[in-house]
Amino acid sequence: MTIKNYTFFSPTGTEFPISATADRRLYLMLGGMNYGDYKMKHWVQPVNSGFNRIYKDTSFVVGGAYFELKEQAVVISANANSYVHINIDLSNFSAPVFITVETQDNSNNVDINSNSGILKKCIENVRTKASSISDVTETNQDSDLIKQLKLAMNPVGTIITTTNSANPTSYIGGVWERYGKGQVLVGVDEEDEDFNIGKTGGEKTHALTAEENGPHTHPYVSTANNNFVKVEPSQTYGTRAADGSTTGSSGAGKPHNNLQPYVAVYMWRRTA
Repeated sequence: MTIKNYTFFSPTGTEFPISATADRRLYLMLGGMNYGDYKMKHWVQPVNSGFNRIYKDTSFVVGGAYFELKEQAVVISANANSYVHINIDLSNFSAPVFITVETQDNSNNVDINSNSGILKKCIENVRTKASSISDVTETNQDSDLIKQLKLAMNPVGTIITTTNSANPTSYIGGVWERYGKGQVLVGVDEEDEDFNIGKTGGEKTHALTAEENGPHTHPYVSTANNNFVKVEPSQTYGTRAADGSTTGSSGAGKPHNNLQPYVAVYMWRRTA
């Protein structure tokens, strides 16, 4: 077995330059990338002119291959939802890199460094109106390494709060579900069964029971002999034979608002 293609040391002085295949593999390793990943950097922002998307000065790493687009125009159809793809075909010696505009994302993971075939990566979704380009969205550039880091930082069971309504699957990965709709979170207390993990409780509104009502008194009105006697809570009068008189009625018994001050956000929990 012979170790070849050093990038930092040449025992015989004949190992430079390294092969194109080794160079591509080096980019993949250094960037923590796989064949489904890509990197794109606009040194000068592309310009839209009518239905032309002009890449003024943009660098790419796709499949470990580095290349640049300089004043490269791509024509987009009118009233369309189009997907711009970078294609690498190493068997095409005159034009190994070319651009296609397709009707859907047809990205693949072809290993061009070990096998034959065309590596295809969608870089942008371009939408047009009747007269011009209306919107451009870049596809996700996260490498496999970044994707794994995001998942490691948000293990299964993680709950995130955000004002973003998008499912975190689209920007973190994994499987997420909406969590705790209309509820607040509270810390677990293993010594109180009301606060064991996953336990729910509390009320949005609450109607007081007789046991919950604090001690209190009411004014008393007697109608005996058509004479009105008002008894205030702070006063005491002599006794009187019971005649079925009652205190005046008050209160409707309706539930009252039981909410703390709050701000509503989206909560998501990772399940897989």
